[in-house]
Amino acid sequence: MEHILEYFKLRITGIIDVHVHLGLSPGFDRKVLKTAKWLGVEKVCAFPYRVLQLKDPKEIWEANEYIYSLQEKYEEVIGFVFVNPFTVDSEKLINEFVGKRGMKGIKVYRIRARSSLLNPVAELAIQYDVPVLIHTAHRLYPRDRPNESTPIDIKVLARKFPKLRIIMAHLGGGGDWEFALESIKDVSNVYVDIGGTVVDNGLIEMAIEYLGEDRVVFGSDNGFTIALGKVEAAEIDEEAKWRICVDNPKKVVGID
Repeated sequence: MEHILEYFKLRITGIIDVHVHLGLSPGFDRKVLKTAKWLGVEKVCAFPYRVLQLKDPKEIWEANEYIYSLQEKYEEVIGFVFVNPFTVDSEKLINEFVGKRGMKGIKVYRIRARSSLLNPVAELAIQYDVPVLIHTAHRLYPRDRPNESTPIDIKVLARKFPKLRIIMAHLGGGGDWEFALESIKDVSNVYVDIGGTVVDNGLIEMAIEYLGEDRVVFGSDNGFTIALGKVEAAEIDEEAKWRICVDNPKKVVGID
């Protein structure tokens, strides 16, 4: 398998992936991290795998404890704390795992970004100077899932909190990505990760056209070879590819 993965490697080293799920099992985690390393992905921003099933406050806390243990064990893991603002523990989780333990970001799944329930999360993210990565989609069929943020919701949140760094997750996750780019082009505190299985020609080029080179970041949603292939195939110069894979993730996550 290793010789096959060699084919997918970019000429860029030090890639940082802002969107990786870990925690399915120890064996799964080892394979994910090994694959990332083979492909030149030096750091992964990680959060729990089963976020849809995590509704009980105790389970959410334990899932974050596990991600923190991976951050302590593996130098390539950058922990993001997962919060569900429908529970009562979001502020406590952020204060503990970001404020005290040094996680570098916050992951939010199915909640409308415009919801007032996200206000305390946004305020703490600004206080601790970390980004919030928000599951987002503009679906054509089927329509939006319950409580799923759309790019319009992201724009509302970004304007409400202009100092908040937002990563709008998986631009290539399905749906109308051109509409998504149009929706957030004028809110400069929103970045997009390129994750997802959609590999339409021009996705990255149009993202740069709408947002500029500085707001497009490498994120795979665990599909490393797909994301790497998008960057490699994009008709952009090598400096722009380096920005997407290395410089921009460093900037949005706030790491050296």
